[in-house]
Amino acid sequence: MKKLYILVLSLASVAMACTQAKENNSDLKTVVIIVDALRFDYVNEQNTPNIYSLMDKGSVGQHHHSTFPTVTRVNSTSYATGSYPKTHGIMGNSLYLPIVDPIKGLNTGDARTMMLADSLTAGKLITSMSVGEVLERSGKGRYAVFSTGSTGQSFLLNHRI
Repeated sequence: MKKLYILVLSLASVAMACTQAKENNSDLKTVVIIVDALRFDYVNEQNTPNIYSLMDKGSVGQHHHSTFPTVTRVNSTSYATGSYPKTHGIMGNSLYLPIVDPIKGLNTGDARTMMLADSLTAGKLITSMSVGEVLERSGKGRYAVFSTGSTGQSFLLNHRI
């Protein structure tokens, strides 16, 4: 099943827009909405009027696709970092990190477990810089995540801030 990701601006556009907003003393707000497992053919004016309206007024990723493996928290981390799983290090909805639990895999959907894993790996759970980190380090913007998914998914979208 294809996933629908409504991307208002790419990372490069966000950085450029934040710079312009600072120069113009305006408060630019950028919203990125990711709807997991929603197919394009389900979005229309009758069935999903609010999403349809957002798509009509914003930018839409017409040729996007999931990373592999095509599971939620791997893809969320890819969008948060702009990196493939082999670069950011989240390879599944569960991970085996013997430093955290030598017996079983860890559920990436649990933020407390992910925070513990990040702490025990000296901050190396996610091995790519996220959009939130780029904005914070540049001093040109702030980044917040609001999610109806798992606490772990929210953490992986903004793990340093």
